[in-house]
Amino acid sequence: MLIVKKNLIVVFSMVFVLITIPFNFFYNYMKVKGFFPAIPGVGYPVFGHIFSLIIFAFFVFNFSFFKKFRIPFYIFLFFSFYIFLFALLNLIYFNYAGDFSAFNESFVFLMYYISFMVVFSFYYKIDSRIFKILFLLMFFIASIEIDFSKIIPFSFDNIAGTTDGHINYQLVSFFMLATWFMFFFKENNLVFRIFFMISMAFLLLFSGGRSELVGFFISGLATLLAYIIFSDGNKYNKYSLIFLGSFLLFYIIMYIVSQYSILFESSRHSQILDFESSSSWQEREYLYKMNVQKIIDSPLLGNYGSHKELGEGAYIHNALSAWQQFGVFGFLLYIILILTPVLFSIYYIFKDKDKYNIYPLFFISIYVMILCVATKPIFWPYAGISLGLLFSYMKNREAL
Repeated sequence: MLIVKKNLIVVFSMVFVLITIPFNFFYNYMKVKGFFPAIPGVGYPVFGHIFSLIIFAFFVFNFSFFKKFRIPFYIFLFFSFYIFLFALLNLIYFNYAGDFSAFNESFVFLMYYISFMVVFSFYYKIDSRIFKILFLLMFFIASIEIDFSKIIPFSFDNIAGTTDGHINYQLVSFFMLATWFMFFFKENNLVFRIFFMISMAFLLLFSGGRSELVGFFISGLATLLAYIIFSDGNKYNKYSLIFLGSFLLFYIIMYIVSQYSILFESSRHSQILDFESSSSWQEREYLYKMNVQKIIDSPLLGNYGSHKELGEGAYIHNALSAWQQFGVFGFLLYIILILTPVLFSIYYIFKDKDKYNIYPLFFISIYVMILCVATKPIFWPYAGISLGLLFSYMKNREAL
């Protein structure tokens, strides 16, 4: 019975990842092409909401299964209770009493954070083959839709002619990377690995997700160096040089693009190494200054929901958003939470080396840390992926 239950949750986990990430990408692509109508009500996310509730129910009724992870799990638990109670108190008594919009933002974040944490705790058991096929389909779509005359060469905005009614370029970039992540570290063929790595780099470059690209480059290079240092010496001699050469080649191409930006005037990929001239960076700087003032005005408890005064989604695009929303204690808990998978991955890579395939955890924990600290607000639910990978690795090393 227990085996059946575990197999069932693995299936649900794979379906949840498919619905929320690659199928979300394809649905939005088909919608902007005019092949699919918009789904009424809450739209496509309704499918994610349904499966999120199923995943959350599994979490609640299998609490002891996660409790064995001890330190990282208790850090997560403390953080979750604090965020929920803080948001609830503000809904009932304080700044946004009776206003469900701010509370709903916090609640949905927690639901999806927990869901991604749970489903990625089964990462090593999820069949990766379908994600490889879907990634190749994404690559094909990007290849036929790319338009170098646009600010972002591959964007749903270009296809639709509007910025409304579909996912933005950052989610397009992240969904492609997350789909890639589901199979890349399970791929054994070296030639395919190099192909998929370079393909991913170019997709990120031309889909406009600068933070996603920088995060990919830094975490990928760190993982490569870890592989060179900790893998069996017979595995990496010439292969590691090929990997390193691929990253260096990509960096050289990026540098050339930045130097000859006149060829791509006002384009986002010409701004990739030039933050000051980036339109989105300038907008975020304005929001940053306005919202940081809210922290200065109330440094201990923060100023929950105050970002909504500047408009929908007008929060600080980095970890300081946790301070603004949940006070200094919530900010410290958030930093500890996103650092936990990184610190454990470093500990395990020195202890286990590559005995249990540490590299997915090492890569994603660094990637999530970079994005959460530098460019994503606290409401970014995909941060739960790195904690889920930590649980998955801990289970994997116990089983082997």
